[in-house]
Amino acid sequence: MANAFYQVPTPKNAPVLAYRAGSPERKELKAALAAYKAEIQDVPMYINGQWVTTDNLVAIHPPHEIKHTLANFHKGGSEHALAASDAS
Repeated sequence: MANAFYQVPTPKNAPVLAYRAGSPERKELKAALAAYKAEIQDVPMYINGQWVTTDNLVAIHPPHEIKHTLANFHKGGSEHALAASDAS
């Protein structure tokens, strides 16, 4: 049996936003989406605490706009899978 007094804070949900046309939250969301879409991200592998890149890049596309590239990930080979397995 614990000899402590617990005071659990009352949970508070994040505000529910409507994202109506012309609302500030909708403008902010559209600006963030445009910023992410404006540049192509590089997604390396992370093996044993190290960022690992390869020359074998594979494009990542949004499903609704297949011609647009959001990012490129570095595809690993069997040596990368073994290194990751050994690291774990």
